Amino acid sequence: SDVPLRVDSKTSSQFLSGILLSAWGLPFDLRVDISEPMVSRDYFLMTRRVCEDFGMQMVEENRGHGMEIVIPKNQRPKLNHY
Repeated sequence: SDVPLRVDSKTSSQFLSGILLSAWGLPFDLRVDISEPMVSRDYFLMTRRVCEDFGMQMVEENRGHGMEIVIPKNQRPKLNHY
């Protein structure tokens, strides 16, 4: 679907982090529209870094109201330990 999942991160970034951590193995591209300003941006960036360290690929596009992240489908972790 071309409709993004909209995440309000003005109150907390924990929902967004949970979405990233749950995006492994999805059979579809996941588009996430993230509102700005983001509370706890560093927490989100840490979660994103861990996912990237495990091999998750993401494409980020800045929008006027925030950003959109696209997580391509069928991704699997590439590390067995961290």
